[in-house]
Amino acid sequence: MADPLGPSAGALPLRWLVLGLGRAGTARVRDLEDSPGHRLVAALGARSGASALDAAIRNLEVDAVAVCTDNASHREWVEAALRSGRHVLCEFPLAPTAEGCAALLAEAARRRRVLHVEAIGLLTDAHRALLASRRDIATLESRFAGDCYRWIADEVRAGHVGQLAIGRLLALWQISGPLTLREVRCTIAPLPPRAAEAVRADSRGADDPSGELDTVPCYELSAELRGATGQRVLLHEARAPGLARQSSLRATDTRGREVAVRSARRKGPGLFAADLAAFAARVASGDRRGRYLEDADLVAVASLAEAISAIAGFAAAKSRAAAKSRPAAS
Repeated sequence: MADPLGPSAGALPLRWLVLGLGRAGTARVRDLEDSPGHRLVAALGARSGASALDAAIRNLEVDAVAVCTDNASHREWVEAALRSGRHVLCEFPLAPTAEGCAALLAEAARRRRVLHVEAIGLLTDAHRALLASRRDIATLESRFAGDCYRWIADEVRAGHVGQLAIGRLLALWQISGPLTLREVRCTIAPLPPRAAEAVRADSRGADDPSGELDTVPCYELSAELRGATGQRVLLHEARAPGLARQSSLRATDTRGREVAVRSARRKGPGLFAADLAAFAARVASGDRRGRYLEDADLVAVASLAEAISAIAGFAAAKSRAAAKSRPAAS
């Protein structure tokens, strides 16, 4: 008897349960409601509680589950959905470790279910243009700056600076990978008192009765890597409370000239809708088409992020020790 939820069933519309109603989850709900090939059965936010989410996975008649919860809980809910016999679409990243990614992918293969990891950054016109021009690239440089708040600050305190860069590492890997890590430099420190006062004066940081800003970390991270054909790949990351978000990806050739990218402006569905179509194609075709991200790359990039975090922690400790050993200014 054919498995009604098997990856080659190809039945439409797909019936969906969405877990998590943040920015990504809300976008999923909107696209599911607008698509004739999909039917939204239920959408639950994390505030509904773990028991409610677990009961929905086990009891609702759905074909697929979209996991859009906080990053730290992705593995838990992906595993629960797979064990219930559902196909799964998970927002990136799949898991914080290479071991976790590999275990979930193996579980999906064992149960003959599609486990699709959304990485819409790989679907942008800019990324696709660089991918098409990768043979001309000698140096690829990613720069990112952003705020350090709540769960991000917790990740920094835990030393997970590599994992915080994993989306950008994935883009670099797809363009120039496999990547080999050559050097990591990192400084992590509490927010300087004057900077904390400046953030408090800003409307976004005015409410700080516990003095938490005095312990919020800020950091700068630089990593140098080598691409598959010798490209120099650079990653620069900086985070601090109140730091404006900026992101860029620049490619140059052997003469230092910026690689010209030619791409037509995207027509048709938005990025989340395009990703949803890729998932549906994987389910309908028995996973023979629709894939734009390889499982092996997911595991490899997670491993790379872990390595950067480990070396960055050592580098940051050396930086702090060196700062303490310097004589005080007279």
